[in-house]
Amino acid sequence: MPDICEYVFSPDEWDESHRSESAVDGVWECPHPTHVDTEYCVFHLEPERRELLGVTESDMRDELMRSIGNAGSDDEARFVGATFPEVVVVDQSVAENEAVDAVDLQHTVFDGKLDLSNAVVEADLVFDCSDLRSFSAPNAVFEGDVSFRECDFDGDVNLSGATFKGDVSFKRASFESIADFEDASFEGDVDLRYSTYKGVETTFQDAVFEGKARVSGVTFDEANFTSARFANDADFSNTTFKGETKFQYVDFERNAEFESADFTDNAKFRGVDFLGGANFKDASFQGWVTFLDVEFEENASFESAWFKRDVNMVAESEGNAVLDFSGARVGKGSFEIAPYDPVILDFTKARVGNVSLSMDDSGKNPFDYARFVETKFSGFSFGDYADALADKDYEIHGSVVRSDDELDLPRLEKTYRLASDGAKGNDEGIASKFAKKEAKYRRERHKGEGDTMDYVVDLVRDYGVYVVVLLVLVVAAGAGYVYLDEIIDALPV
Repeated sequence: MPDICEYVFSPDEWDESHRSESAVDGVWECPHPTHVDTEYCVFHLEPERRELLGVTESDMRDELMRSIGNAGSDDEARFVGATFPEVVVVDQSVAENEAVDAVDLQHTVFDGKLDLSNAVVEADLVFDCSDLRSFSAPNAVFEGDVSFRECDFDGDVNLSGATFKGDVSFKRASFESIADFEDASFEGDVDLRYSTYKGVETTFQDAVFEGKARVSGVTFDEANFTSARFANDADFSNTTFKGETKFQYVDFERNAEFESADFTDNAKFRGVDFLGGANFKDASFQGWVTFLDVEFEENASFESAWFKRDVNMVAESEGNAVLDFSGARVGKGSFEIAPYDPVILDFTKARVGNVSLSMDDSGKNPFDYARFVETKFSGFSFGDYADALADKDYEIHGSVVRSDDELDLPRLEKTYRLASDGAKGNDEGIASKFAKKEAKYRRERHKGEGDTMDYVVDLVRDYGVYVVVLLVLVVAAGAGYVYLDEIIDALPV
């Protein structure tokens, strides 16, 4: 009977010397036979010693495949803490062994490339806490679950065209170069949480995500998701996109979560279909961002989002989805609303700068589809919308009807005070119209509060000599002030 390898893996020792906890539960003892005249198996020999003993890369690959193929149980398909040179297994089946459900390569080190191009891996594959110089598996098929949690990839990763039939995890993995997932198919759930991608570009172009995509807390240098399809929930919350980001022609068939995402550079959401909900609450767009030819099937939240530079949106919705920009900061941008399948823009308590609204020359009034409540204006060109505002009798708060959000008089008063302040210096005539509405709601508030003195003072301040004459007539007639607003609304300010 051959001697058994003396290698022992202690998770406690690992935890003391690394930034994360070991993925191995309990002390593990290697079950593999020793190499000739050594105390260790070929997988746990130091690379220098293997070289002295004449063990080649081919020998290592063949021994790995033989060990997996001959394993009588999952325990015999474990290689925890092993070191490998370049391993190339191309156009072959791996773990074609009914006795093996999972191949365990946790805490392993690959000094050369791991190449599984066009291979079929028939068991679960676990690489947690491993170091891989580079990993190439284009067009490979992974029949079971695959886990690369907390792995470090020093070189290029190529998984283009790969098919993952089970769940996949790259949680807390680190990519130092190109990561290519183009045209990959993920049939189970994908977990990329807290991973980092430092390469020139990480691409998921044309990738298909059938299960849930957990991409929260990730850091991308550059990311390309052009023409990807998310058939289930996609969570990009708290993710940082440092370089240019592309979500062009993406289908989000369920909820798309981008809450607190940080887009440091430019971002493109051209041709995206948000078929479920979309949440960009507290997102930060520090470069320019485009939402051109985008469809929203359900309401979307941009609450408290920050658009530091330009935002350009051309959007439509068959269900008249509400795009909620409440509390958002929009410094500059353009919003084109589809005239026949319009979205509704809600800028409640937002800060709006040099922003334009349009309806594609349809003749429709953009203020029928935009709501401004307690909105601060800084650079909004009211003069460009003189006719549209006049057609609406200068009402800017009533475009979105929400039965549970009726505005009280103090909020209406504040809405038109802020609008009047924003229009000053741009169009004094429009500013005065807003001021008149503010005064009207203020008087209504005083009336409702039973504050006769403030009501009269406001009348005198707003209408001067006109109201004095009216008061004399009213007092002489023995009437109160209850119906006075109907009379004075026609008077000039």
